[in-house]
Amino acid sequence: MLNDMTHEQTAQLVGIDAKTLRVHYADELEQGKLRMLSRVSANLYRIASQQQDIKAALTASIFLLKSKGGYNDRAAEATAVMESAGPVRFTLRLGDRPMVN
Repeated sequence: MLNDMTHEQTAQLVGIDAKTLRVHYADELEQGKLRMLSRVSANLYRIASQQQDIKAALTASIFLLKSKGGYNDRAAEATAVMESAGPVRFTLRLGDRPMVN
């Protein structure tokens, strides 16, 4: 499997120029990249889902949330600030009548 090789190394291995490889084998290179990403993603999900190594599971889970779930540290900080600020108070007025307590 050539997943960890550069295009230049792959081209040298098969005896062609790297430009020739990219021009004539672009689909194969893209398919190989997608297969590699699929395997890495599956392995990362497996790590995130396991319970033996909690630190590894947490790290993998955070990475998945950030890369695939739209999670970011600023959102977590904003949530923490909102939670620490206490209850939210607001006034609701309906129509033009004065509020009666």
